[in-house]
Amino acid sequence: MAWQHRVNISRYLQGISERWTRMLQPVFKALYALCCLAGLALRNQAKAQDNHASPVLILKDPTPRSPDLSKVYGKPADPAATPTSLQVANYNRRRFALIAHASNEIATLAKTLQKALAEEQSEAMLRQEAEVSSAIATLAGDVHMAVVPRGRGQAKERVGADKRAIEAGAADGAQVRSKVDTLVTLAEGMHTEVDKSEPDTLSVGVFTKSQQVRDLAHELTLRLQRRSK
Repeated sequence: MAWQHRVNISRYLQGISERWTRMLQPVFKALYALCCLAGLALRNQAKAQDNHASPVLILKDPTPRSPDLSKVYGKPADPAATPTSLQVANYNRRRFALIAHASNEIATLAKTLQKALAEEQSEAMLRQEAEVSSAIATLAGDVHMAVVPRGRGQAKERVGADKRAIEAGAADGAQVRSKVDTLVTLAEGMHTEVDKSEPDTLSVGVFTKSQQVRDLAHELTLRLQRRSK
């Protein structure tokens, strides 16, 4: 009897356990589903916060520094650098244009001076012709200095020697006219030498003729100034 009573109690407890299991199983499933939904909601919320996070600002270094001048103004030119072929060509072209213009002016002024001194002139006219001769000497000196930069300093020494020689000698009209004829010949010869030259290749005659025209024009200037006194 005792054994049968224990069997009945065991069955009774087993039945109660099965009934509670059947009753609580839907509850457990609902709780599990709620937990899953809550987990998904939390994950989506975390992703949304990451997407809408405020950007990170990187501030500049507040330490003051001097500006990079090479970036602002570019790299400075090297003064010791060899000039390029284009720079040399531009310089030669400008120099040749100066020489050509000056040689043309010299030839024109020399002919004008020759024509004016063909007859006797008053002292006032002689002073004007001396200014024309001085202009010829200046232009010829510019041409000579364009070829040889040290030509002007040498001209001053020659002018001093010419002045002493003229003061010691005569200054008659025949001498002046003869020297003007020579000046016209030299000026035309220099103009011809310039026409035969090119910007990159100057004729040697430009150097010699410009020197001769400059010196003779200086001498004529002194002679005309002496006659106008």
